[in-house]
Amino acid sequence: GCAPTIDIFEASSGVRLRQECAFSWAFSPDGSRLAVDRLIGWGDGAIMKVVVLDTQTLEPLIELPEPGNIGKLSFSPDGTTLLTRWSDGISLTDVLSGKTESFRSREADTSTEVAFGRGSVVWQLGNAIHVWNLAQRTHAEFSLGQCKLAGAEPARAERATVKLAAVSSSGARFATSCNDGVTLWSLPADGQARPRRLSNISLPKGSTLWSVRFVRGERALAIELIGANESSSKPALYDSERHRWLLPPQPSDESRRFDVDLGLLLLGKGRGALELWAVDEGARFR
Repeated sequence: GCAPTIDIFEASSGVRLRQECAFSWAFSPDGSRLAVDRLIGWGDGAIMKVVVLDTQTLEPLIELPEPGNIGKLSFSPDGTTLLTRWSDGISLTDVLSGKTESFRSREADTSTEVAFGRGSVVWQLGNAIHVWNLAQRTHAEFSLGQCKLAGAEPARAERATVKLAAVSSSGARFATSCNDGVTLWSLPADGQARPRRLSNISLPKGSTLWSVRFVRGERALAIELIGANESSSKPALYDSERHRWLLPPQPSDESRRFDVDLGLLLLGKGRGALELWAVDEGARFR
């Protein structure tokens, strides 16, 4: 035996078909393929290798040529590309031909956003944003520079890396973050021209950015902040079309609770008054 393991069952009968020594797995959208990261070897010499299985026969279709420490597996929405997130970068594999393109870096940040858009993959390595066109299998890289490190001495003022914070579902827009704000960008349709800066969103002084995500498609950003003397995050809504706050960062007399799964925002306005917002609609319930 080995640990950890995943068990593969036949859905109709509940019969266990196989047990794999693996940390993670992903099904293709049509269910025809299963990607697993097989654990090979034992102890300090153990490595993980990605294998794509036919779900009907459980026979291997593709085996990635380079082993490594794997963080996550995911298929593109059309099922044609497998994204493997390594500890030092990513690989993109055409599941029909098995051709793999790898992008590795010593500066890879395993916490950075990696997202499939409509026809593209967007990710970050070091201080550069990378875009992969799924149809044309072309790659473009754009440096977004660095930003001022909050509270740093002047000599260290340019050492903070701009972070990729969120990518819209279409892949046409993305947001980057630094200590003092969020920047909204537009990505050209071919993914080859340099991204265009749409707006800079300043955050309240002393606040810390907790999370950013696109809502209402790509028409708004839900931005969660932690105030200077607070321990929990509080949400705000930014209109990315009109470039203005729908719901600005929290006034001192207002409480907010955000349910990410339900997409609901509850505001306590003081004196017992409450407002309930549907985040994906950017509108208040009446």
